Amino acid sequence: IGKFMQRAEIPLSSQSKNMENTICPSYKGRHSHYHVLWTNEFFEKYFIKRYPQFSYLENQKDNLANLASYHHSPETPLQKIIAKADHFSSGMDRLERDIEDEILGRLSYKKARLRPIFESIDLGLDEIKKVGFKYELRPLILNEENLFPKAKSELIPSEGELLIKDYQKLWDSFIEEFERLPEDNFNLFLQGLLYLLEKYTWCIPSSTIDLPDISLFDHLKTTAAFAACLYLFHTQIDDFSNLSIKDEEMKKLLIISGDLSGIQKYIFNFSPSNTKGVSKLLRARSFYISALSNVCSHYLLQSLNLPLVCEVINAGGRFTLLAPNTSACLLYTSPSPRDS
Repeated sequence: IGKFMQRAEIPLSSQSKNMENTICPSYKGRHSHYHVLWTNEFFEKYFIKRYPQFSYLENQKDNLANLASYHHSPETPLQKIIAKADHFSSGMDRLERDIEDEILGRLSYKKARLRPIFESIDLGLDEIKKVGFKYELRPLILNEENLFPKAKSELIPSEGELLIKDYQKLWDSFIEEFERLPEDNFNLFLQGLLYLLEKYTWCIPSSTIDLPDISLFDHLKTTAAFAACLYLFHTQIDDFSNLSIKDEEMKKLLIISGDLSGIQKYIFNFSPSNTKGVSKLLRARSFYISALSNVCSHYLLQSLNLPLVCEVINAGGRFTLLAPNTSACLLYTSPSPRDS
């Protein structure tokens, strides 16, 4: 969340500024990853005062502000779990590559737009020239103006210009809705927060190094999923040592997948001689499949005490969940013949 605030140039309090030596890692003699200062600012300014009941654990060092903002300089076991989850979500150790020009001063992280993944698809047709489409910084609203990427020549501001005003407008709308989230029910709060993060960070590149084609929302959600699963795994084995958290040879995670068979047969099973109301029937059956898949997925999440972020994919009658390698979750997995 700090990257969102940083690019909108939201002013920092003196408290957050003074944490530079504590939470910003050192890189070649200089500090880097300044976005964590804004992460701390978000929790201190917006979160903790409104939701104090969600904000503190037994260890005061692990209040939510610290859990989130120490992910590049972790000190406690829980902070180290979140740092490991951040690395898993990124797919690599980004220390040298994620400076995002903060040190170099070129401000490209305030200029880069999210690019569609379809631009990376190569059909082997040499005559097709890639135009270079990018997404604009707009809320996720299902219309052509907001949802579809635009060619570089159509972008406003134009390609290479600072996007600070666009980030500020997006941030103001996000905070306005954030402050209306429910206060007395954590599950409702989490569902509302996920909705708002998707609505406002779907168009923000998580990292502006190389190819910025992963949204900040996808990075946030998968990081949270990894963190939740790693925490539950280490809770079961009762080992939060630094050596255990760093151990990537240990099998800590599971993938639980489910799918509904016979979807096509079910949806299109009607008499071809009676076409009256067919479009409504198709929509109704398609909705039923979607609802049934959601029910199955959410039932498993609730049974396994997993948060909603652990639902990685749910589409087309199939769902995929990220789960910890615990005894409870193993009941829902089927071993392959090789593992039997």
